[in-house]
This record gives sequence, structure tokens and C-alpha cells, in this order.
Amino acid sequence: MSEATPPSEDGHAFDLDEGFRVGEFEALPRQGTLKGPQETIRLEPKVMAVLVCLARSGGSVVSRDQFAQVVWRGRIVSDEVLSRDISMLRSHLGDNAKEPRYIQTIPRLGYRLVAAVRPLVDAVEPAVEPDVEPPVATPPPARRSRLWLVGAALLLVVVALVVRYTPAPTSPALDVRTVAVLPFATPPGDGEVFGYGLADEIRISLNGVDGLRVIPGMSSTRFKDTHDTVSSIGTALNAGSLLMGSVRQKDDRIKVTAQLIDANTGLQLWSESYPERALADIFRTQSEISQAIAATLAARLDPIAAAPDTPDIAAFTEFLQARHMLRRRGAAPINRSIELFNAAIERDPQFGRAYVGLAEAFIILPSYSGDNEVPMFELAAAALERAEVLGATEPPAPAIRAYLNTRRWHWDAAARDFAAALAADPNDSDLRQYHSQFLAYVGYIDQALDAARRATELDPLSPVAHQRLGIMYLWVDDVARAEEQFNLALTLGLADQANPEADVALLLRQAQFDKARVRLNEIQHARGKSTAWIDPVIEAISRRGSTAAGVAALVQAHAAQQINDRLNLGALFFIGEPDAFFTAVEDAVATQTPFDVEVLFMDKSSALRSHPRFAALMQRMGLVEFWDTNGWPSACARGEAGLHCG
Repeated sequence: MSEATPPSEDGHAFDLDEGFRVGEFEALPRQGTLKGPQETIRLEPKVMAVLVCLARSGGSVVSRDQFAQVVWRGRIVSDEVLSRDISMLRSHLGDNAKEPRYIQTIPRLGYRLVAAVRPLVDAVEPAVEPDVEPPVATPPPARRSRLWLVGAALLLVVVALVVRYTPAPTSPALDVRTVAVLPFATPPGDGEVFGYGLADEIRISLNGVDGLRVIPGMSSTRFKDTHDTVSSIGTALNAGSLLMGSVRQKDDRIKVTAQLIDANTGLQLWSESYPERALADIFRTQSEISQAIAATLAARLDPIAAAPDTPDIAAFTEFLQARHMLRRRGAAPINRSIELFNAAIERDPQFGRAYVGLAEAFIILPSYSGDNEVPMFELAAAALERAEVLGATEPPAPAIRAYLNTRRWHWDAAARDFAAALAADPNDSDLRQYHSQFLAYVGYIDQALDAARRATELDPLSPVAHQRLGIMYLWVDDVARAEEQFNLALTLGLADQANPEADVALLLRQAQFDKARVRLNEIQHARGKSTAWIDPVIEAISRRGSTAAGVAALVQAHAAQQINDRLNLGALFFIGEPDAFFTAVEDAVATQTPFDVEVLFMDKSSALRSHPRFAALMQRMGLVEFWDTNGWPSACARGEAGLHCG
């Protein structure tokens, strides 16, 4: 694509890097800012580069290859990276992909800018100098021509030398000690679960190898059956080594091939084709592959137990299917995973890892379904206890236990569990998300934000990790970044969204009350619950209606179990009636009903923290005792007159 500067409307060229107008916005690439009618936004460098690339095209379609060449200087990037930047641009511009006013998607080709690009200031004609002889002597025309040719030749020589001896910029090499295990390719059909299952088994084994960092599964699984190059996959995952292969199953026989690729060079580091063998030997195959990779990367591999913890192949097949469904997230897939985990346990009651999977499904489900958490958590605790009796204590069991203790306000136990889990597996993105919630629950908001950022670094293509980071930005009142993260989560595939109440919180913080009303209706319809309370609540929050009517509608809906605790407390918070809010929270504490304690420590909650009922609430929940032992959060302190928060 040409780097030519587009002409302005009156035909004069202008430098895009100095700034330009696009629609209602002013873009200043050198400052990295986009000024709109309401506010000035700071864009990430690559997002601004994408906008400049579109502006420079003069309304023509820009292909993905052209973006890679201009924005990423020839480095191949995955479609997800470009899609993320386009999504963020649309969000900042207030654009809609279905009815674009700025950026139009051209299927299978690329993107084009449909808004006009104009200079920031009107072009000025250069002043015309009067026709006066210069005060210095000039050579005759023929000599001037020869001098010009000599000067041009010298300039070309200098340019050639500079180009030859100036090293080309190089991208930093990806660390080959960072390994991404991609799902093993399988023929179409139900056999694909073995491709995911084998990758999971190898990934778990490699997590225990000193010196290796293993990319979490949610990011890696996005590259099954794609046409991306190894370079683009490695760049997207920040992984220098890619393990890929195939597994073919026929009846009770399998055949596995595997290869390890250097993502920097595309060269094969190691490969192996395993002779056809009985399905029961899949565990030994996994162990052999893991050991071969570790040896190739000169890492020390601890012995891996080759014996499976179930001799029943049918039970193991159902376990793999269940784990695959759990990874897909969403209420329906998680419910299906629970059925499959239970089926595996029914076949083999001694199958410890199936109990761990069941516990994980139970703690995740309420975030998608809106179900009452208390019975789900009781089922999760029972499954986890059974798994521990059977000796299944490997990840993710410690993370599940820590999360359960967080939601039950067992602060000291949760802190110990997280410390142990993080020491055992510091590269688990899900664990970092759970830890972020714990830290926010006990008021350590800055540390909670750091943990959420770390989760996205470990699993950059995980939609749930980005949603968690968006929630944390909302808590610290960085609404723009919160919106960016929520949009990115949707771009990465968060279709059936966990914690959809966070969407509503964002819309309310943006004063988009009508959109919040629509979203609440969608949530309630999806859950088969009443929507009668929504209108009076939105009217109360927007100050267009009675506050008392909004509170009364919530009380009635909650008593009839037509609204879950998360929505109820969130709505009371936004209505802004402290007494009604504290009454609901105190009822939750009295009945040991989990709620999002972190809302008490967000930036916008200072009025609640200074309320006379806040100190007593912290005492009843055990947080004061926890802070005395582990340190006080920035929002609170113990003074001579007692607890002081603001």
C-alpha cells in the first residue's frame, strides 16, 4: 500500500502524522490522542497506527496483509490482534459494525474508512517571492545541470551506504522456553475431544518443568484448525515453541504424531510418530511427548506418573468431553459438562480428577446462569472433598478451594490457599483471576488490578481474563479502559457472558440508562425471571422517578426470588440509598449469602465507607481482624476512635 499522503478537499496534500480530522474527531498521531465532541482519548500506539493506515488509504480497502506490512512492519499477526484494534477504534469512535459511519468491514478482504479525512487547518498557498535576481553569482545553465547531477549521484551513494550498513530493525526473539500446546488435530466428529484432551494432559505435565512457561489452554485452543503461520501464532501467544500434532482414534485404537516448532524460524525442533496402540496407552503417550519436549529444551523434567487414575476408557472419554464443554463456557455448555463429569464418576467412583472438574463446573456456573450460589458452592465443596480423599490435589483443585473460601469470607484460609496455589502454578490465568477477586474482596484494590493485568498477560486471548480486567478498571473509575476490556472480551468470543451484571454497571456509569434497561431485560428473559422491577429501578437511578418506588420494586422482586443477589445489591448501590443498601448487605451476611464484597471498595463507594454502619459490617465479616494481621487497605485505617474509612 502506498505511503502517499492524501490530498485535502481543496487538492493540497497534508501530513497525517501532524494530525487530521476524521468525521467528528481530531486525531493527533504524534501525541497518541483522539479528540472527540465529549472528551480526548489516549489511544494505544498500534490502535493509532491502524487508524492512520486507514486514513492514508484514501477510502480504499486495506487488507490484513497491508495492515501487517504498514502497522507491524512486516511481522505477521493473527486476525485476533487486528480485530481487537479495529474493535477498540470503533468503540472510541462510537461506531457500529452493522451500520458503519467510520470503519466498514469488507468480508474476506479487509477494512475501509468511510468517513472523510481532512486536515486540521486549511492549507495555505506558499508565498510567491518577487522576481528579483539573487545577490550571489550563479553558474551558467549547463554547469548548474552538471552540478545537480553530481550532487544527486553523491546523495544516492550516501543513501546506499546508509541502507547497506544500517542494521534493519529486528523484532525481539520469542523465548523458546515459552511453550504453547495447541489442540491436536483430529478427523471431524466426536474424536476432537481427544485432540483437546491430549493437549491438556501435556500442558499440565509441562507446568511442573523447571525453566518452562506454558501458555494456558484458553489462548492456545483458539488456534485449532487455523491457517495462521507458526510465526503469527507464536507472536499472538508470545510463545517461542509450538507443540502441535494429530491424534486419530478408531474403535479402541489410537495413533498420535507430534512435532515441536520454533516459532521464530519455523524450524522443527523435534518430532515423533507413535505406532498405533490401545487407547488405554494414551497416558503413556502423553508422558513420552512431555519428556521429549523437556529434553529438547534442555529442561529438567520431574518423573510423571504414567498410570491413569481411571482404568475405564469410557469414563476417561466422558471426562475429556466434559472438560472440553467446560472450557467453552456459557450456561448450556457448563451444565452439559456437569452431566458428563457425573457420567464419568458413575462409571468409576474412584476417578478423582472427574470430581475436581465437577467442583470447577459448580463454582463457575452461577456466573453464567444467575443461579443461587449457595447450593452450587455446597456441591462444589463436596466434590472437592471427595477428590482430595482420592488423592486428586493437582491443579485446578487448590484454586477452586481458594475461590470457595473467598466467597465464604474465610479470609485467612483463602490467603493461605492462594499462596500455596500460586507457588505451585504461577502461570495459571484462571488462578490469577480468582486471586484478583480475593484481593478486591479484602480491599486491596491496587493489587487486585495488578493480578487482573497479570491474568491477561498469561492468557492474552482469554475473553474472561479481559472481562475481569474490565471490571477492575470499573472499580477504579477508569470507565474508558473498562469499556475497552469489555469490548475486547466480546471480540475474543465472550458470547455467553460471565457476570453480565458487569455490563449493566458499565452502562449505568456511562449514564446510558436506556441501554442498561435493554440489557437488564435481556438478562432477565434469558433467566426466565420477572422484568417488572426494571423500569422503576432505572427511573430511580436516572433520577427521573421515585427512589422509594425503585427500592420497593427491588424488595418485592428479591423476596419473590425474581432477582439474584448480585443484581439486587448492584441496583441498590446505584439508586444511592445507603440504608436500603446496608439492610440488604446485612441480611446477606446474616444468612451467609455470598455477594460481591469488592463493590464496597470501589472508588465510587467512599460515601458507603464513611457511613456509620460500615465499620460494624466490616467487623461482622471478619475483615477488621484480617487487616490487623495482614495489613490495612488504602481505603481504611484503624485510628484512636476505631475504624476509619473513606
